[in-house]
Amino acid sequence: MNTPPRRRRRPGRPRSPIDPKHLLAVAQAAFARSGYAGTSLSTIARQVGVSKAAVLHHYPSKQALYFAAVTAVVEDLGAFILRARSDSPDAVQRLDQLGAAVTRYLATHGEAARLLVIELLGGPFARGPGRPFIQGTLAAIAAFLADGMSRGAFARGDAQQLAISISAMHLFYFAMADVVGEFLGADVRSPRMLRARTNALLAQVRAVCKGERR
Repeated sequence: MNTPPRRRRRPGRPRSPIDPKHLLAVAQAAFARSGYAGTSLSTIARQVGVSKAAVLHHYPSKQALYFAAVTAVVEDLGAFILRARSDSPDAVQRLDQLGAAVTRYLATHGEAARLLVIELLGGPFARGPGRPFIQGTLAAIAAFLADGMSRGAFARGDAQQLAISISAMHLFYFAMADVVGEFLGADVRSPRMLRARTNALLAQVRAVCKGERR
């Protein structure tokens, strides 16, 4: 019996198709664990279950994959915040809603916080294509706080310094999740701990912004 001829693979097409979202998720976790310099394309390819050549078919270099991985986190976080944004005239209510949205995102997106902190400490994305976004995000937070100050919703102060402090309060809890989990004796991403963290963070940020003593 004649067997049908095998279909020849088109030149440049990888033998094993890659789910782009899965590839980025694996890359994000790997880069968050070991940083840019400490992560190889071969390691990522092995974790995805494909060859290094297959990864290079989608991204021409490790830097290109890294930039795509960080950009995906940045864009996802931005979209998450936009969906939660409120048009309420109450600045404190908007502060709470945005804070809760950022906390939910960081709690439910693996190593996103750690990857962002690594970048903010001087990674290639923050020094390159991500610089305008990072500076723009800090400026937007500071402008929101300054507007709240001018309306009397927040205590008068240095809006830029406050923006930096609030950003750190959101990021570092999840960036150091292993340390925090051991300290608290619980999984920081469990529903119970997420509720506790959200309530505590919103109360702390609100108190700082309003100049309240706790």
